[in-house]
Amino acid sequence: LNTTLSRILDNYPEIYHAQIFLIDTDGIQARLVASTGAVGEILMGRSHTLAIGSLSVIGQATLSGEVVIAKSNDPNNVHRINDLLPETTLEMAFPLRVDETIIGALDLQSQVLEDLSANDRLTFQSLANSLSLSIDSIRQFEEAKARIDENQRLTEQTRNALREVERLNQRLIGRAWTNYARGLGDNLGLVTDFDADTTSPYTEWTDTLAEARNLGNFVQVENIIA
Repeated sequence: LNTTLSRILDNYPEIYHAQIFLIDTDGIQARLVASTGAVGEILMGRSHTLAIGSLSVIGQATLSGEVVIAKSNDPNNVHRINDLLPETTLEMAFPLRVDETIIGALDLQSQVLEDLSANDRLTFQSLANSLSLSIDSIRQFEEAKARIDENQRLTEQTRNALREVERLNQRLIGRAWTNYARGLGDNLGLVTDFDADTTSPYTEWTDTLAEARNLGNFVQVENIIA
């Protein structure tokens, strides 16, 4: 925004001060976000704002969405005299619009002009339209980035929660097996004879059990699974 304002001053010597206001999220105030020169630094340091609809070119332009041009010496216009810019003879506000929504205004001030030609009006409004598109694109990018960052934060929280659940499950399962094995004593195995419908203790390791234990994985040999 500051670069754009500097180029306006470089290319239009009739303009000696330029600034940009953006409407706050509450829709009540238009806040100064960029301004030129030493005066601009002072106004930015004050967090300068103007109410939407106030008796000022910015207040009226952000309310109506129309270009507002006011002469400083006309008692019937909406030019608000700024003690930091006493040499202003003409102040112009061009609305920044995205679709039908007014997002702010481009404010230009001259110390030599008494009026603005139709061609200059079209030029500055075209510039304001380009600014609007750029600002909207940046806002959309920042909102998308914020959503991505939030999703990443939630994903990491979920991962941490799952890791904690897994850790607790491992502790619970390990404790359960330890208690179960402790209660069995030496009878860690069982043999079931389905034909005789009997079950009896078995303490010997079969070859497949020993292999499964050594591999740390299940072993299947024909119809035997260990």
